[in-house]
Amino acid sequence: MPAAGTERSPRTDGEALSFFGGSKLRLYDVKEVSEILNVSERTVRRMIERKEIPHIRIRGRVLFREETIDRWLRDLEEKNNTELAR
Repeated sequence: MPAAGTERSPRTDGEALSFFGGSKLRLYDVKEVSEILNVSERTVRRMIERKEIPHIRIRGRVLFREETIDRWLRDLEEKNNTELAR
């Protein structure tokens, strides 16, 4: 067991985490996603409750995979552009 105060919590400030032979995984927290979307943290939490934004929960923490958020934004953009073209 590590000495008190030396435990490392997972990085969620956009830092890439290495898993499975060096592949990179970027995780964002609610604050970072709110900054990316230019909305409040409260809005992001409401979106989570309403299942409007893809997320994962790990030990009670809400996290977002960078690639999933990127894909979600592209899909929203495509959907909105399709609706505008009608």
